[in-house]
Amino acid sequence: MLLIQYNKEASPWEKVATDLFEIQGRHYMVTVDYFANFIEVDFFTSLSAGQVITKLKRHFARYGVPKMVVTDSGTQFTAGKFSNFTSKWGIHHVMSTPGHHQANGKAESAVKIVKRMMRKAIAEGEDQYEALLELRSTPRHGGLPSPAQHDPDPHTPTGAESYTHRGCARRMVRFYDFSACVGKKHENRDGVSNTV
Repeated sequence: MLLIQYNKEASPWEKVATDLFEIQGRHYMVTVDYFANFIEVDFFTSLSAGQVITKLKRHFARYGVPKMVVTDSGTQFTAGKFSNFTSKWGIHHVMSTPGHHQANGKAESAVKIVKRMMRKAIAEGEDQYEALLELRSTPRHGGLPSPAQHDPDPHTPTGAESYTHRGCARRMVRFYDFSACVGKKHENRDGVSNTV
C-alpha cells in the first residue's frame, strides 16, 4: 500500500487531522493543526457525524476553514453528511485506509499525547483544561515555538477570501453578504449595492 506524502503547510489551520477516542467511558475528538501542532479536544455525548461536524465548524469559525482535513475511515467520516459538509465548505477530505492508520499519524499521535495528559491530570486531581493549556504553551523540541505561540492568522472567509454558501459560486463574499448569490444584486449593511 502506497502512502501519500503531502507538502509542508505554509500556515496554521491550512491542513488538519482529526480522530475520535475514548477514555474512562467518555468519547472525545482530537483535532490537530499540521503547521503548529495546535490541539483541540472535544467531548461527545454521541458519536454521530452531525456532532463531529458541529465541533469542526466551531473550530473552523475560530481558526479558519482548512484546505484539507485528514481522518480515519470511521463511520462518522464516511457518512454522506460528512461528505456533504466538506464539499459545501470547500475542504479536501482525505481518509486513511483501514489497517493503515499511519496515513492519519498526526491525529493518532495527538490522541496518544492527549490521553497521556488526561490520565495524568485525572490521577493527580488536576484540571484537564490547565493541562491542555500547558501542553499548548510548551515549546517544542529543537527550540521551536509552542503551538500557542504561532499566530493562527485565521483564514476565515472575509472580503479578501472566498466562500461557497447555499449553492453560490465561489466568490468574494463578506459575512453580511451570505444571502447573495452569483449575478444577483444585493445591498450590504453599508447600503452599497453589489453584484456577486
